[in-house]
Amino acid sequence: MDPSIVNTRSHTSVLRWLVRLGALLALAVALATLGLLAAGYLGGVDIMQPLGGLWFAVDAGSLNAMQVVIERHIWPPLWSRAVFPVLNTSAPLVALFSSLAAIVLLWLGWRRHS
Repeated sequence: MDPSIVNTRSHTSVLRWLVRLGALLALAVALATLGLLAAGYLGGVDIMQPLGGLWFAVDAGSLNAMQVVIERHIWPPLWSRAVFPVLNTSAPLVALFSSLAAIVLLWLGWRRHS
């Protein structure tokens, strides 16, 4: 067998695994955002504000703890380049787009190929 031939099945399974991981991450963000929206609504907080402001109003301690964990123990640029911009986006928009991303990625990651 020619070693220059790439095993496309192996690459497809890795890609499918990455898509599934992205889908689960998007689903986690969507569910967490929906939970914050519900808690904010029930607590009388303005739910149309950015996600970070809503999270701070609902539970400031967990927001601060999340920042510390990401910056000190995971990777500091993850907070400044990925999480912080999402926290500055309107909470309903984050819920909408992360839900849509989860649905599309779940469909792509688990559909059967014929």
